[in-house]
Amino acid sequence: MVRAICTLVLLAMTLCAKAQVTSYENPDSLRAENPLECVSATEVAASSSAADVAAGAQHCTENGRFDEAAALLLVSSAFVDFDTRRVADASAHAARQALFANTFSNQSESDMQSLFGALDSLDPSSAEHQRICEHLRDIGPPSYFPKYMIAHGLQAATDPDAPPLIEPFDSARAWEESLTGFIGCRPKSVD
Repeated sequence: MVRAICTLVLLAMTLCAKAQVTSYENPDSLRAENPLECVSATEVAASSSAADVAAGAQHCTENGRFDEAAALLLVSSAFVDFDTRRVADASAHAARQALFANTFSNQSESDMQSLFGALDSLDPSSAEHQRICEHLRDIGPPSYFPKYMIAHGLQAATDPDAPPLIEPFDSARAWEESLTGFIGCRPKSVD
């Protein structure tokens, strides 16, 4: 029995190795259209995409400004989580991991350790974390079209006429879920 299974696995591997594979990469996938410089997280507008903000975090990291990079990563993380809630193509949601892996792939191990240290100090109980959360609530949900994520999904290639965003969509609710459930902001107070 084990021999038969191994034979089938080897046959499948041989067939796959001989199969023609077509690789498709969309030039808009993960692309920052208006990349930010190393700015304060509280200067980010709702019109900057997650990819734009991640580019700003990369710029900060390259210049040794790890606290600013960590703060921008918090903002970018909130934006990318919101985008996974509104983009219809589930395969495009892999952009969440790919964006950060792609953005920081060329950083030195030392810089990445410093960035991780800065991220650790930006825990939800910190005053800086709460200041960023307040800013994100003030600017409201992202207003940009999440092309960087949509282009990362299979639907952009296989069914480009399909609606890219979920409709109807409750952006206020999704934004609050991204803030509290994903980046750890305190729940919005009800007055």
